[in-house]
Amino acid sequence: AGNWLLNRKTIFVSTLLKDDDIDTMLMSWPRPFNNARKYIFSKINLYYAINNHFKESWIRIFDEKIPVKLCTQGVDMNKYFPATPKEKKLYRIKYSLPQNSLLILSVGFLIERKGYRQLFDTLAELEIPFLYVIAGSISANIYHRSSKKELNEMETLFDYGKEKLDNKLLFLGNQKHIREIYSCADIFLHGAEFEGTPNVVLEAMACKIPIIMKHLLGLDFLIEDRKNVLLYHSRREMKNHIRELASNPKQANK
Repeated sequence: AGNWLLNRKTIFVSTLLKDDDIDTMLMSWPRPFNNARKYIFSKINLYYAINNHFKESWIRIFDEKIPVKLCTQGVDMNKYFPATPKEKKLYRIKYSLPQNSLLILSVGFLIERKGYRQLFDTLAELEIPFLYVIAGSISANIYHRSSKKELNEMETLFDYGKEKLDNKLLFLGNQKHIREIYSCADIFLHGAEFEGTPNVVLEAMACKIPIIMKHLLGLDFLIEDRKNVLLYHSRREMKNHIRELASNPKQANK
């Protein structure tokens, strides 16, 4: 609103579905205020959509009166790149990870939205040997938008994960050298219920880690099943994908 009143050009970007996408933003206030908010948004000069669902929602509300740019955020390829077999071995030694175990990795806050509860339940049913490693916050901090709520979720999920997986689960917490953690992984697993465009998936792609992820709304322009990821819609599909990659190194490499 301030930029509009000062006649400054404004670019708006949504980052998370059900949080700051235009549908959620317009539904979050009482109707009279929503109309005012819609009017203010109509003065934006460019909408930068990081997934197709964001783009379609914006056009449905504002037609094409406001230009829309569809393009996901990028990854620094100087920071995220594939590890050599020697590096992978050395990094596993550095982080005290077993050399010969199937290592499944997830990266992200230990919160319900990330789908960890379903991942714990599904992995507990997996009959093949593996170690599941999670890198990311396991306790809330001042930067979380809902610290009290997320702190409760993290404590609950930490205990639940240990109950379901015991010594097959390792929490690494926040890691400064995250590429080294990616480099240790045989499979990257992403189970979020909703996102904008998940940075961690793009980072895993850049590091050339085989990715198994839940189908997410609006990412069909970027994510292609059996081309750059394996998508799942059910727990059974997730388990089948893990078995497939664990037993078929050629397919995992592809």
